[in-house]
Amino acid sequence: MEVSEFLGKKVLDKTANEVGKITDMTVKPIEGLITNITISEGEIPPWIKSFKVKPDELDKIGDYVLLKIDQQEIEKRTNQSKKKESGKTKLEIKED
Repeated sequence: MEVSEFLGKKVLDKTANEVGKITDMTVKPIEGLITNITISEGEIPPWIKSFKVKPDELDKIGDYVLLKIDQQEIEKRTNQSKKKESGKTKLEIKED
């Protein structure tokens, strides 16, 4: 499967509830390994919510991607992601 086929696939939790789409991946190019997969809810940035999974947390890949984790774990990761983002400093540039 090519990366372009993987991005945008719908993702289901382990009980087959839709939780979002694959929007990004972290890849080690030399080894050709995917280290993280970002799943986001919403159509365009800014995403409503997003979270990351490791490749070993994928159960099956077909028309959909089925995860090995449940909704409770997804919510926990989404909340952790929001906390990290809230601590970032934003730079604002104004023209005089």
